[in-house]
Amino acid sequence: MKFQIKLKLIKDYLKRLSTSVQSISSRIEFTGVLINIWDNSITFEGRNDYMDTKIEETSLTDVKIFETGSALIKANMLNDIIQKMNGETVTFAKIDSNVVTVEDSNSKYKINLLTEKKYERASFFSETNEIIIIRASDFRRSVSKTAFAGEEYHTKFIYQGMNFIINNNTLSTTVCDGIRIASFETNISTEQKINKIIPLKVVKELIKILPMNGELKFSFTNNKGLVVSENMINQFSLIEGTFPVFHKFFNEEIYDKKISIDKEIFDSSVERAIVLTTNKTDMANRIGIKISKENFIIESREQEIGSAEIRIKEFKYDGLPIEISISPKILHEGLKISEGKMVELFMTNSQSSILLKSDDGIKYIMSPMV
Repeated sequence: MKFQIKLKLIKDYLKRLSTSVQSISSRIEFTGVLINIWDNSITFEGRNDYMDTKIEETSLTDVKIFETGSALIKANMLNDIIQKMNGETVTFAKIDSNVVTVEDSNSKYKINLLTEKKYERASFFSETNEIIIIRASDFRRSVSKTAFAGEEYHTKFIYQGMNFIINNNTLSTTVCDGIRIASFETNISTEQKINKIIPLKVVKELIKILPMNGELKFSFTNNKGLVVSENMINQFSLIEGTFPVFHKFFNEEIYDKKISIDKEIFDSSVERAIVLTTNKTDMANRIGIKISKENFIIESREQEIGSAEIRIKEFKYDGLPIEISISPKILHEGLKISEGKMVELFMTNSQSSILLKSDDGIKYIMSPMV
């Protein structure tokens, strides 16, 4: 095996693959990237426990193939080497079954190969007839608006995933960790109907390695998902089961109290209220919120330090007075992802769920602390 490739190109490919490949695994072969050299193309493959990735380069203007073959190279090591190289091109040459050289104009490395025979190549399923095209920007936005509300290692397996629904030309993503629920909808152009659960760790990796712009092509089977972007294919396992139906909690009519407030004013007031808190990122911390038509007060108290009382003057409230205790971390995360100017809080009583909505389409359910 011997080939030469543009340095800029392989830097990009390896950076994406090293994200997908396990850095630590009980199977040493799965810490490697498999490079296959064919007569007219080159492929890079990586695997982990939940996703397979393949990149294919067919442009011979960026690659010169001298000898076909394959090599399995430790992914993180190779990526570290390539990212530090300079110049226009880098040349790979397999000098025997166990060693490959990686060389640019100023440096040369000899790398011991992993055992290719023990590497189980991924079997990618073919794109189905139900190909769904989604803009990369829409997918990234849907994930970033909801994934924060989930827990990758939740004790309930179903909550380790994102509910990915396509219906009536709308993409809906919903995530829940049992304490909070985040949901976001965006319009797309498709007649397809999909209801799948994609693992959170998959969607979080995908937004790291997928292109920022352009189109993504999604296909699904009963237990697998496939997304094609430019010359990269990512295949992943789905979470089986039925995601809980949370739509009723997003219905404003079930709440009898509503407050409208400028998002920045609300968020900064919460930040001021927790100044005396020793561990501001602890979800167990709490603040008290007292709301009436005349007053909006945020309180915090730490026994050994002191207390804070923040009054907000600019707000609009409909309903009877209410007092709520809530985690400032959970509240802040909902405010942080909102891109709108105004937010609305819908409430019933001090023990029931709180709905936060913003004018950019975010729907966020928070459980109060009782």
